[in-house]
Amino acid sequence: MKKRLAIIGLALILIVTASAQSATDITLENLQEGERLHGFNVLNVYENGAGRAVGARFASARYGFIIDLLQIQSVPQAFFWIKTPPTSSMGEPHACEHLLLGKGNRGRYVATLEDMALANSSAYTAQTRTCYHFNTTAGEDTFFEIFEAKLQALLHPDFTDEEIRREVCHLGVVVEEEDGSLAIEEKGTVYTEMVSAFEKPWYHFIHPLNLMVYGENHPLSYVSGGDPAAMRKMAPQDMWRFHRDYYHLANMGTIVSIPDEVPIESFLKQMSEILHRCQTGPDSSPQMGIGAYDFPPVKMAPLGRVEITSYPSEKSADPGYLIYGWPADLELGYNERSLLELFLEAFADGETSNLYDLFINSQTRKVDFGGNYIFSGVDTDLGNSIYIGLVGIENPYINELIVDSIRTLIRGEIQRVYELQDGSEELAEFNNRVKSRLERNRKQIDHYLNSPPMFGFRSGVGGYWLSLLRDLEEEEGFRKSLAMKTRFDYAESLLDDDRNFWRDRIDQWRLTSIKPYAVGAVPNSELLGREAEAKKKRIASYIDYLKRRYGVTDSAGAVAKYKKEFDKKTAELESIASKQKLPSFIDNPPLTLDEQLNYEIIELRGDVPLVASTFENMTASEVGIAFRLEVVPGSLLVYVPYLPSVLTDIGVVRDGKVVTYDQMLERLRQEVLLLSAHFDHSPVSDRIELLLVGRGGNLEELKNALGWMEAALYSPYLSTDNLPRMMDLIDQSLISYRNRMKGAEESWVDSPARGYRYQTNPLYMSTGCFLTESHHYQRLKWLLTDPGDENQQRELHSFIRALKKYSERKDRAELLELLTALENREQVSEQAVSTTFESDISGFTEASKRTAIEIAKALKTTLADIPEANLADDWVYLCDQTEADVMVKPELAIDGFNAVLDLIRKADNARMFMISNSADREATLAMVEDLVGRLDSRQPSIRRNYASTSRVAERMRSRHPEVDSPVYVGLMHEG
Repeated sequence: MKKRLAIIGLALILIVTASAQSATDITLENLQEGERLHGFNVLNVYENGAGRAVGARFASARYGFIIDLLQIQSVPQAFFWIKTPPTSSMGEPHACEHLLLGKGNRGRYVATLEDMALANSSAYTAQTRTCYHFNTTAGEDTFFEIFEAKLQALLHPDFTDEEIRREVCHLGVVVEEEDGSLAIEEKGTVYTEMVSAFEKPWYHFIHPLNLMVYGENHPLSYVSGGDPAAMRKMAPQDMWRFHRDYYHLANMGTIVSIPDEVPIESFLKQMSEILHRCQTGPDSSPQMGIGAYDFPPVKMAPLGRVEITSYPSEKSADPGYLIYGWPADLELGYNERSLLELFLEAFADGETSNLYDLFINSQTRKVDFGGNYIFSGVDTDLGNSIYIGLVGIENPYINELIVDSIRTLIRGEIQRVYELQDGSEELAEFNNRVKSRLERNRKQIDHYLNSPPMFGFRSGVGGYWLSLLRDLEEEEGFRKSLAMKTRFDYAESLLDDDRNFWRDRIDQWRLTSIKPYAVGAVPNSELLGREAEAKKKRIASYIDYLKRRYGVTDSAGAVAKYKKEFDKKTAELESIASKQKLPSFIDNPPLTLDEQLNYEIIELRGDVPLVASTFENMTASEVGIAFRLEVVPGSLLVYVPYLPSVLTDIGVVRDGKVVTYDQMLERLRQEVLLLSAHFDHSPVSDRIELLLVGRGGNLEELKNALGWMEAALYSPYLSTDNLPRMMDLIDQSLISYRNRMKGAEESWVDSPARGYRYQTNPLYMSTGCFLTESHHYQRLKWLLTDPGDENQQRELHSFIRALKKYSERKDRAELLELLTALENREQVSEQAVSTTFESDISGFTEASKRTAIEIAKALKTTLADIPEANLADDWVYLCDQTEADVMVKPELAIDGFNAVLDLIRKADNARMFMISNSADREATLAMVEDLVGRLDSRQPSIRRNYASTSRVAERMRSRHPEVDSPVYVGLMHEG
């Protein structure tokens, strides 16, 4: 009997041991569909391009929470997504984003924990989702600690109603600068952000289109970030109700990236315990997954509707915006939608697209509306609504007639593709452009799969991973390819056929059979004034309310009582926060940026150093060369901002043959992962460089990248024959520079701030401050403009001198009236130009007339940027500088670019870097040597010492002579 019990005991031990062994042996490769591990059902396994399992999807059986696990060799990181379709335009999704991980005891704990644990984090609100992501360099245990703290804060916030009001929208008290009196102001972090957003153009043409496509009171036409008018009505209970409905485990999920040293079994066990601690009750949702929603039906507007709107701007010369949209009623599968996206990329997205050539490319466009950028896409949330947009349109063209005419031209170009004959050269050319984009997309995916996800960084690619995994939800099967193999195979099978299969798709997408909606937006300087007046009335009504509330008759007394009450609530909030126990700093922080980095310094020809970093598991590689720029004298700095474009955006000469930019771009999409040029700054170490970088997804692409780098560096297509492309790029860049401050403030405020900080260095301002760069680009436009023969030069000379003389004793309005009349010379009568302007361009040659009108347009655009105190002097300066630049022959300007390149292409002025595996480095080291071997190693570089003038401060003192050395400065918005 004892022997039998011993045998049974041994068997049990063996079973337990075997179970433990099998648990530790759990790998992505041996996961089975439907298998349950620590309360998680295995739904899918994700493969890389080689068919190796690199990830999996798990769903909690009890809570419905989805985990997409990726095994990537990087620091632990996670990306939370919550499905938050808005139920109004009060901005509840956006308010949650601001409040949950920063307010209340839980939110403050998370914020402090991230700081103490060396974590990076970020968040954003999209139309139908809110996302929170982070990473930490402090290891696995700290990762799980932060993960749980965040999830607790997301699910169980403990901030007060007062914190909601203060973060979203409330009345604050400010001290007036003039007399020190108290005043009421509309405040709130979320509110202020959205007031700023509503002053930008994008909302004013995107929102009207959404209303046409989806109808009013629809989750896809509400403003998820919040409409300021609606936000002023939001009460705390509105946000609590929204949070209760959407922030629960079955309505959310996470993408987690961990290194493969973390066992899957251990990971799932930890996650199961975290979920149980965060939400004890079971949960489920009929719409499971990232892309599953139960939207109401759309209530679309009558087809073909055109709406002209306006956006706030002080500058009447600011550009217009156009967008066309098709109804949200397309039912498309996974592969067909990707085919539609490919078509739009080739037809209406960026340079070399059909519509770029039709509307923007000066060498091919049928009409010139002044655009600088074209974009397109598919809104996949519901019904696959297609949209096509144009940016930078000259605003006089934004009227119903022209907007409809542009729509007709777009549909006509689609019809031209529809009618391409089977097997024709035109069809092959279009399909080849589609193929190049398909190949570029494939390379980009491979790059993402070979790189850390970069969760926690504002500029990371977390949104890409979310979109990829959402798309894969529509693909059948247990094992799914992160490399999108099914999608690429499907598209390639169609593109390899010489039949015009686009006809069937264009019919299916109804691109020509129905009239899309159209919205145009133009600048309107009156809108800012109207809003200021409306705000003034609101403030008055708030004060009237406070008078009634406190039973006082004077405004100052009402505001003072409100301030006393407000300060009391502030003290209560501070008291709550002061009692909270916050986390301390981690015990074993990393002491360097990357302690495990394996690198060496290799000395190349001419003593050029190469910093070679080795990652043996990498298939992709990056190589770059950097040039110090302080070798450029001040007289040539005007050419510097354009240098990145000279290297990568105008074409090259390879093997004695010109490769135009269009040809170059199509080849780059197929041959390399990346070729780019940009400036890099480190003012603290006095380093300002021009970088040329190439990337390859494999050894062949790395070699291709080095070949393109050599051509870009030593033989860019700098020629008067290429002036149309160079001028197009300048015109498009000028529009982009002028639109820069219409984007989100976080995307541009650092540039002028650093420009002010380093104002004694004109090189820094020329490469790091877009305001200075914009002026240089305007000068380059004139330097590359042909002034013509002696007669034409006399015409331009007389015109500019007349402009200069006309400004004497003229105010801004009179100058604007003249410039507007000159700009519209062909549309207005002779009397529209003041008789005191001593130049009649009607008798000019056509070339001089065109240049004169362009000069008038440029001055009109710049006029709005000139402070009143500097108007007379700046006008004279601009006229003199324009005259000096426009009289330069383009050949001499080309020589200027070449002179700058000769100054920087020297061995003692260069350094190189390479990130690759050792085999690829060894295989390409000879090519790297050849690249630097052509640098000039005979003549030493001369470092320039620029005049250390406080350029911005001196100009400021011209308006404010009483200010000597300002302690604090700000870039004022006077809207």
